[in-house]
Amino acid sequence: MNELVSSVLAQSALFPRDAWAHVRRMLTPHLGRVRAWTRASLRADVIAGLTVATIVIPNAMGYAMLAGLPAQAGLYATFAGTIFGVLWGSSAFVITGSVGIVSLLILTTLLPFATPGSPEFATLAIMMALLVGFIQLIAGL
Repeated sequence: MNELVSSVLAQSALFPRDAWAHVRRMLTPHLGRVRAWTRASLRADVIAGLTVATIVIPNAMGYAMLAGLPAQAGLYATFAGTIFGVLWGSSAFVITGSVGIVSLLILTTLLPFATPGSPEFATLAIMMALLVGFIQLIAGL
């Protein structure tokens, strides 16, 4: 699939071949690391992932409750953030997850507009997260 996309993009007259290679690296930055996996490095990565999960899962639940959201909201946000961090993060060694100060910022920002734990509060928190993510995406581009 990757070769097909590369060949189609390389034939385009819009950008030179090296520009398309740069775009492909931006869209799949860790593809080279996956290709270099050995049995030993895969085992080490799985053990590291399980170790981090034992810490991140309770933290995510606690931070969601600190923000005035249900505990499962922290799990959903952490799973989504982890997937995006793995696919498009700047480093293979960065841990993507929730932090306490962001939870407090969400709570204090949304408190004047809705009661914590209400559906309106959850909707505002989702909208705020999407808006902040969009701003970060624009800033990154």
